[in-house]
Amino acid sequence: MPLGERILQKRKQIGCSQETLAERLGVTASFVSQIEKGTRNPSYGLLQKISFELDVPVEYLVGGETKGVEDPTSNLITSVLRFLDTNTKNRILEYIHHVTGTKRYHNFPLFDSPTQYAQYILKRYKYNTPPIDPYKVAALLGVRVLTTTEELDHEGILYKCGEEPIILLSGDARYEPRRKFTIAMLLGHLVIPWHLRSMFYRKKGRHSLDEEDQLGIEAREFAGSLMIPPHMVREDFKSITPGLKSFEELAYHKYGSSMLAIAQKYLQSHSRTSVLITSEAKQFTRIYEAGFPHTLAGAVRKGSLAYSFLENPPGEKEFRSGVVEATAWLDLPPQGISLYEESLLDPSFGTTITFLQVRKIR
Repeated sequence: MPLGERILQKRKQIGCSQETLAERLGVTASFVSQIEKGTRNPSYGLLQKISFELDVPVEYLVGGETKGVEDPTSNLITSVLRFLDTNTKNRILEYIHHVTGTKRYHNFPLFDSPTQYAQYILKRYKYNTPPIDPYKVAALLGVRVLTTTEELDHEGILYKCGEEPIILLSGDARYEPRRKFTIAMLLGHLVIPWHLRSMFYRKKGRHSLDEEDQLGIEAREFAGSLMIPPHMVREDFKSITPGLKSFEELAYHKYGSSMLAIAQKYLQSHSRTSVLITSEAKQFTRIYEAGFPHTLAGAVRKGSLAYSFLENPPGEKEFRSGVVEATAWLDLPPQGISLYEESLLDPSFGTTITFLQVRKIR
């Protein structure tokens, strides 16, 4: 079932109109209609908001149930397959790989969603504790990971048409957590059996939340579940005080990932009370939120700790934290709340990262 059709189905199940969903998402009803018809693809960031509003996980929307077909040809193929034996089905699968110019390297069990494939890999190769090293996972899957000295147009490329799959990394991509995530995403394209292309890319400098290609979103879901297994990180979140320092500690010393990746995992289950913002000077550059119910200001305001970096810039990497007035970050905040803010600035990067959590005033 296509992504748009799953969104339409869940929206109707909860009795939500296109206009109401559009208002909650901050888009037009026409845009929601185009998504449901399959003529437009939502970005990964918008998909997270849709999953929150429809009360279903992202993995359902990008994988979901396989019941239902979208056109007469698919209906015919599905009907025919019911009466074929296993050997004939396998021959058809081989033919599909032949006509698409791809090769199936592993006969893994078939699942419905990318996260299930990530969970299977972790279980198959007995990964019970982090960090998960994608270089080692690639080796276990028979994938050669190479780095070229030449600058590529992409951060990484997966070739899945030869005797062995190859991942080629761009030599100018030096931030190791991102390189690891790139490998994990490309492994997703290898493992997920309906990703039937001979080559896959991760675009250079592309933010995950901006990804609109459904196969790219699925690969991102696979990589996130592989590198930061949800069942592991949920246990960690129970034992920490949420904030940038805690997220950084988990990222650097346990999961081998970026701090933002850990923060995004936290936001997935605390989206009504928390938000993450990156900014340069007074301007927001990224906003990580899905179900945050309050209206954020349009820029960094005086009274926030992020603004204090502009008034009193640090000479080296510095965290600043504390409770601030809700009006420092929100437009028309409801009475009885304040915000816990933790902001980080590393002058060598020039980007401020801010974590906000709603606090009720007693």
